[in-house]
Amino acid sequence: MLKNHQGSVYSVAFDPGSDATRIVTASADKTCKLWNVEDGSLVASVALGKDVGDMQTAVAWPKASHSGPVSFSLDGACNYLAADLAGAPTKVVEAP
Repeated sequence: MLKNHQGSVYSVAFDPGSDATRIVTASADKTCKLWNVEDGSLVASVALGKDVGDMQTAVAWPKASHSGPVSFSLDGACNYLAADLAGAPTKVVEAP
């Protein structure tokens, strides 16, 4: 598991709605990836930019109000992602 990243993995979060069978990772390769914990397979991946500031340094998967993970970029952006990581972030909050 995690061999599909092209950079260091900085953060891991469990999907609170999956009975601990899925995790999401945030990486220096500017991606977040969704994994099946039971068999180690890659489920989905989303690229979040091309610049150094787009490296994903942290990820959290809150239980309340939002259905997907939230990742944080080196440049301070907060990226709200879909639960299946499909498509672009549903919302991006830029650092001031």
